[in-house]
Amino acid sequence: MNHGRYQGQTHGCISDTLCPVGRDTHSLELLVQGAKWVCSNPAADNAPGGSAFCSQADLNQPEDLLLPLSSRAFGLVDEILESRGIDSSRLKFEYDAHRSRLRFKMPSVLHDYLCLRLGNLVCDKAAAMGPRPFVEQLCLPMKYTTIQGEPGTLIPDVGWSRQRLTNKWSRVVLELAYSQSAESLQDKVHDYILGTGGKVNACIAVKLPYAKTQYEALRDNLDRCIIGLWVRQANQAVCVMERPLTDADGCIDLYAADFGEEYGHGDDVVAADIEKHVGQRPIRFHSRAPIRILLSDILTILRDTIKIAIAERDESLPVRLG
Repeated sequence: MNHGRYQGQTHGCISDTLCPVGRDTHSLELLVQGAKWVCSNPAADNAPGGSAFCSQADLNQPEDLLLPLSSRAFGLVDEILESRGIDSSRLKFEYDAHRSRLRFKMPSVLHDYLCLRLGNLVCDKAAAMGPRPFVEQLCLPMKYTTIQGEPGTLIPDVGWSRQRLTNKWSRVVLELAYSQSAESLQDKVHDYILGTGGKVNACIAVKLPYAKTQYEALRDNLDRCIIGLWVRQANQAVCVMERPLTDADGCIDLYAADFGEEYGHGDDVVAADIEKHVGQRPIRFHSRAPIRILLSDILTILRDTIKIAIAERDESLPVRLG
């Protein structure tokens, strides 16, 4: 990825705020410029050609920005952005403690629409089951700790929880992995389920084999898209389902317990009871029927979203005469 456009455009120096550590200083300078670009370009997917944060391979759509960064420097990100007049609440940063790397999630038509529709799909399916469980979407940052004790931060692409719980965090999360490696995706799943101290009960992981800007490649290779469901069982992250997204008979079964309801409490469950048992995996197979998400519904959403993304991209392209 070429970051050349923004080099030399900074005003002031990160090293004035941060004790000079060459790699950290350079990464934070790029981060500041990327943050300024996002804040000044709300329609980031229609960025002009040549943007430092656009993929040269696919009509200049923005890709996530990956920057090597120490955990100490990551702790200063909000302070540094604030000192530059940037509201970091609009931005999405993750810190990969395994690789000492910051991921700046850039806006994307495909990704944003996909997250919106998948988030609504689960809420709608839950609502159709009756008055409970009340499910709401939550996509707040989550802290985790690696086995080695290194701290990191995750932001779910989509997250859900029971409504009216005292502590607001996602109990079920969805992670959309595009061109990142299977190893990196598995690390994330384990970080969600084990590294958060039991806050996350289930993780839906979707592996898409191309970058989120390679619309035609995704459209033409949907049979290579894999979806899996991981749950917490006996203090382990266990994959209970993994199939191609094109499996017409496939489904994901989520239970009331996944969203924060403890087994046996039924409709009388209260937030205080749930929070006492954080970190303990409730029995998933409740007497109630599962909230069933058909893979065919997810596939339809993905197909429709790709069409929308292609249409919006093509509409923004300059007209070529002659």
